Amino acid sequence: MKQFSLLLTGVLLIFLASCKKENNTGNVGFRLTTTNRTAQVAGRVSSVSITWTAGHVFADKVEFEAEKDDEFEISYEGRVRRKIDLFTSVPQQLTNITIPPGKYDEIGIEIDISNSTTDTAFVLRGTYNNNGQIIPVLFFINELVELEAEAENVVVNDNNDFQALTTFNLSQLTAGVTASLLNTATLTNGILVVSKTSNQIIYNKMIDNLDDMDDVEIDD
Repeated sequence: MKQFSLLLTGVLLIFLASCKKENNTGNVGFRLTTTNRTAQVAGRVSSVSITWTAGHVFADKVEFEAEKDDEFEISYEGRVRRKIDLFTSVPQQLTNITIPPGKYDEIGIEIDISNSTTDTAFVLRGTYNNNGQIIPVLFFINELVELEAEAENVVVNDNNDFQALTTFNLSQLTAGVTASLLNTATLTNGILVVSKTSNQIIYNKMIDNLDDMDDVEIDD
């Protein structure tokens, strides 16, 4: 099985949220969502675009590591086995862990996305607007996808929670996919299906774009 190692696609934001606690710990939560869901397509006609309207990932496992003072290290690995809707107005919680307060020199996050017995690992649905002609689009990955990110100098205290938000910037997903490629793509029952076995040229470009989405921002 091919493994895609992706550095947190789009933007990873760590939010600080106040929360009163009775114990001397801090919580780190994990969420997934999407942004910039319409992308213009390169071509001679300006009114050519793809708009993504629905999608999900199936998150199988989360790994978390945190280091401070060059001596203290926390490692966490847990199964989550959850289908996450990427288009909800409020990003869905994947999981959260409890860690001691302090300033961490570095934290690392890895989320494994894979197939379940009933769900595909990564799915996006939308429409291709070719100068007014609307064609349904389905993009999916049915192999293991790894999302990774690191942050430095993160402060956790016992009065605050952190939310790590992984954002897929969908406007970058179809970079290099031209109107010509889309117009000559094979349709399956009227749907433009992009997968490992359907319209592979478009699929490979989109996979490369996922692998190249390596801009990470950390807010605290």
